[in-house]
Amino acid sequence: MAKLLSLLLSAGLALMLCGCRKAAVEAYSATPVQTALVTGEPAFLFRQVKESKETEQPWYREFQVVMDQKAPEAPGKAEDADAEKDKTGALDALIAERKPAIAQASATLLEEVRNAIQAKRKPSDNWSVVRLSIGRAKRPSETLLQVEVGLTRLYAQRPAIALNDMLMELCVAKLSREAGITYSFPRAHNPVVNWRETNVSARQALETLLRAHNFDYQFMNASYTYTYKLQAFPTRGAFSDAVVHDVLEKGGDTLNKGVSGVKVTLRETPKEPPVVAADKEKDKGKGKAKGKKPATVPSAAPAPPPEKTPAPVPEPEKTPAPVPKKNEK
Repeated sequence: MAKLLSLLLSAGLALMLCGCRKAAVEAYSATPVQTALVTGEPAFLFRQVKESKETEQPWYREFQVVMDQKAPEAPGKAEDADAEKDKTGALDALIAERKPAIAQASATLLEEVRNAIQAKRKPSDNWSVVRLSIGRAKRPSETLLQVEVGLTRLYAQRPAIALNDMLMELCVAKLSREAGITYSFPRAHNPVVNWRETNVSARQALETLLRAHNFDYQFMNASYTYTYKLQAFPTRGAFSDAVVHDVLEKGGDTLNKGVSGVKVTLRETPKEPPVVAADKEKDKGKGKAKGKKPATVPSAAPAPPPEKTPAPVPEPEKTPAPVPKKNEK
């Protein structure tokens, strides 16, 4: 009896272990999200040389490539093609020369902003700074800084995530639970998944699996991005204070108190447009070109020519008979 009980316990334990091995999402480390610091192309500015040069440079000047040029002799006169080509070549050379120094200054600014945010972030906060980037805006003379803030459990790098012989809905449920978000899943399509990856976040796993199995998705209240133009702030300190305030007050409170989730929908395949009459005529023309003879319709028998009626013959004119003369007495 004791031996039988031992065998049953062993079998039950084996089944439990097999079930656990179907989905394994390892815990993240003490510093789960490493903020990505990205520096882009530097902004550039054409500045006309004046007799009185600037005595005090704006604080954001170290993030721009400034090219001094003489004022045109005739205002409003367009430069010729050769002059424009020379100016473009000189600008490219100046950007290549100044780019390493600007990249270093940009990296220093990104680190300052990250450290300022981390200094005021609470250990109980549910969010982390995911990405900081700086670079040229659409207007070439402007420099933009972007801050992306996201849920820590969703963006944290896991040592390994393994999903073996699991239905897609169960995979989404497992990853969502590990990320601390809700989910919705359609009932129409639920394939079996086998997937494993190392050094990956729950968000990356969800995106990879859903795309590969013909699903669309939308994350709600999971991350926020803020954009700042350096030229809009008078000082470096004012710029840094504005960024920290927005991240803590807007993004931080929203992600801490709000409900986050992912909505999964089945990707619709594009439908073929209906065939209209004009397209049908084109298809008939293509059939003729390929040698397909259209069906022939028997022509009607020709109608007999109309009978010709003979022209009427004119009657001969009647000459009156001569009147006999009476005998004269």
